[in-house]
This record gives sequence, C-alpha cells and structure tokens, in this order.
Amino acid sequence: MKTITYKSKTKLIEKILEDENIKELSKSSVFGKILKKKENADVYFHSGSLDKEAHLNIQNAQKVIVNSERVKKELSEFEEKIEVIYPSLDIKYDDIEKIKKEVYSQLDIGINKKTILFTAKNFKTSGVYDFLNIINYINFKDFVAIIAGDKKEIANLKFKISRMEVNEKLILLDDYDDIDKLFIASDIFLLPTTNKTFNTNILKAMYCKCAVFTTVINDASELVDVFSTMESPQDRSMQFKLDALLQNEEELNTIKKQNYDVSKEYTLDKQLEKLKDIISKI
Repeated sequence: MKTITYKSKTKLIEKILEDENIKELSKSSVFGKILKKKENADVYFHSGSLDKEAHLNIQNAQKVIVNSERVKKELSEFEEKIEVIYPSLDIKYDDIEKIKKEVYSQLDIGINKKTILFTAKNFKTSGVYDFLNIINYINFKDFVAIIAGDKKEIANLKFKISRMEVNEKLILLDDYDDIDKLFIASDIFLLPTTNKTFNTNILKAMYCKCAVFTTVINDASELVDVFSTMESPQDRSMQFKLDALLQNEEELNTIKKQNYDVSKEYTLDKQLEKLKDIISKI
C-alpha cells in the first residue's frame, strides 16, 4: 500500500485514489502530532507556495510530483525525487465543425470569420487589457474577438472599456453555459498573462485545435513552440504574428494540428498511466 498527500486535489489525484493499492494519508490532528511521530507519504503532489509544511512534505516523501519544469528547477536540491507530470486533460468532443456552427449561429458570427478567444478567472492578472490592446492593432478584417468570464468580471470590464477605444469586433460573454464549446469553436486562444502557475486553458485550447499564444512567464509555455510564446504581455510582435496567421489558412491549420498532437499526450488516462508507473517504482 502506497500513500499520497497533496495541497490541492486534482482529477488525476481523484483517479489514482480509485486504485485499491493507493491511499490518501490523513492529516494528523494537532493532538495526534504531539502523541506520535508524523507519518510521511510516499508521494507528495506539490502545488502553490513553498511554505514550511510543503518543504517538510518534499523532504520526507520518496517521490514529489510537480506540474512544470520551472517548479522542478526551483526545487533543484531535491532533484532526484522530483517528477514532472503536466496538468491533465479531461474534455471530450465529437464533431468540431458541428459545434463551431452551433456557437457561431448562437453568437451571430459569420461562418467564414476567424475567432480569437480570451477567458480566465482573473481578468487583470491574465492580461485582458493587453489582449484588448493587441486585437485593436490587427489589420485582418474577418475576425471577431471573444472575451468570456463570470458576470462580475464582465461587468467590471464593460465599465472600464466604456472609456476606452475598443475594436468593434469584440463580443463579451458572461457566465456562458459551456466554455468548452468556445474553445472548440475558436481558431486562436490568446492569453497574455502575468501569472507563472500553469494555465490549464492553454492545454485545453491546444486539445481543441486552437493556435495558442501565451507569455513565456507562464509554465504552460513549456508545451508550446517558440513562435507561440510572448516575451511579455506587451509583446509588440503579437499583432504581426496574428495578422500573418489569420491571413494564412494553411499555416493556421498546420499549427492547430500540431497543438492537438502535442496535447493528446496529456489526457487524464495517459497522465494516470505515467503516475502509476512512477509509483510502481518506489
């Protein structure tokens, strides 16, 4: 029987706990910690800040799972026990063209137009204003930009942009009922984020056959090619890259397929196999 512990439960952790040979190490009560020696987990899933508890878990575990090479480098003193497993995908779809037609019809978008999507939980740190600035300078005419988020984020954005010069091709969606369909229907996903933590929307967009662009700051940039990385959220080359890609259907489709081929290695089932293999060698 192998034991695991973690800071945040993911679908991958939920899946591995279905294995009868794996159990979650219960967090000892304060009283219990006084009476007996703290039990250590065989595998620790590290995420978030490196606080005292995380450091102890890393020190005492036989294997430590992190979700990016950057985090692994930050923990270089424990390199021999660190394993990188990128976030896993748990999304299924059948007919991209059917879903695209459905979304385009619902949003009243001409079927021949290209779409550039932005969605995030925190608009400000995810670069929504840099996104707006970039799309304002795109010369290609046949595109629409979609920004989707919760009602509060969209309301705040509407208030802010009422005093800005914003591209008329912009569509704002609050509490959209199926965000996955927006990814499936879109051509490009653009996220000029200042956050370091791996943004799983990048992986989702790749799997939904979007071209993606994100900052080198974000750990998800480890999975995209150099062309798709932004040196900063204000990267001045972006409008030229987007214009070139929007005007070249063949190149856009090639990048979409390449992204899908990369991302399908990170489905929940495949990541589960990798994790089981790591645990079996302890």
